[in-house]
This record gives sequence, C-alpha cells and structure tokens, in this order.
Amino acid sequence: MASSPQHAGYVQPPEWARHEAVWLAWPSHGDLWGVHLPAVRQEFVAFCHALVSGGERLHMLLPTSNVDDDLQRELGSVLTRTYHVPFGDIWLRDTAPIFLVHPQLGLGVARFRFNGWGEKYVLPDDDRVAERVPRWAACRTAS
Repeated sequence: MASSPQHAGYVQPPEWARHEAVWLAWPSHGDLWGVHLPAVRQEFVAFCHALVSGGERLHMLLPTSNVDDDLQRELGSVLTRTYHVPFGDIWLRDTAPIFLVHPQLGLGVARFRFNGWGEKYVLPDDDRVAERVPRWAACRTAS
C-alpha cells in the first residue's frame, strides 16, 4: 500500500489546468453572515454568472433546508449539478477535498480533517464535507 497520494502516482494539477467543474457552496447561514447575507448572495450570484460566462460548469452545495426561490430563480440556469448537504461555511478550499489526477486511475482526492482552524471556527458539518464530495464526483480517495 502506498504511503501517500504522491507515492501512489497522483498529482495535483495547477489551478489553470482544464477541469470538469468548479465546486461552490451557497451562502446560506444567517448566523454566520448576519445582516450582510443579502449583499453576499447578490455578489455570489454575480460571481457564478461570471464563471459560467467564462465556460465553467458549476457544482453547488446547497443547505438541506431553507433553499429559497431567489436561489432557484437567480442560479437555476447556471448550475450544472446541485447537492443538498449540511455544511457550515462556504469556503470549500478549507472543507472539501483536494482533487488529484492519476495517469491511469483518473480523478482522485486527498482528504483532510478540517478542525475549524484549530477549533476557532467550528461550524456544524464542515468536518464532513470532504468525505461526501468524492462520492458525488465519482472519484476515489487517493492514498
């Protein structure tokens, strides 16, 4: 058994490399965003439209509840796939796995246990995002 994804032959492609989709999470927690949530959502929608106009496909994590009609109206036409899952923060760079590529095995991920930046920012379910994404992306955990 290989001791690391690198030893198993996986590499992390550069951010400019061709990829299947961009993974995002909808800003949905009022307790996190407070009075800024409507403005954050407006900017987020503009960001999503810019990505799609640039040729990106979007995969979006949505909260398991409180998905409002505004989201469906504003983003329904630009989303490639949606996944209803509990999560805390939208910063998937911290909570989601890192996508890797293997020349023979294809797409894989490296997963890390997210601890809320040393238990400073612990939000419910953020520690479980990395285990869910590989199943939806139809890829294996690289090890």
